Amino acid sequence: KQVGELIARGDFAAVWVPAFQAKDLAIALEPHVAHLSPDKRDAGEPALSRVVRTAWLLDAAGDVGNRAQIESVYAAFAAAVADVLTAFGEFR
Repeated sequence: KQVGELIARGDFAAVWVPAFQAKDLAIALEPHVAHLSPDKRDAGEPALSRVVRTAWLLDAAGDVGNRAQIESVYAAFAAAVADVLTAFGEFR
């Protein structure tokens, strides 16, 4: 949510902070994938990787400042975060 709000305000240089917080959380969740049911694991594991990868891409896109590029990467980031939340939702 924070990343989307920063993008909406045009504060591209600050996008990396919440994006990297999400990346750190995704990395912290990796050891817990084994506790998921098989179907959730099959969705959750690649989603965690996508969160990490797209967080780095958001950082790079924020440095460039191209709104179209940032919005495109954010769409992939938001989808990955949604997939992680779905996979790990049973542990909330």
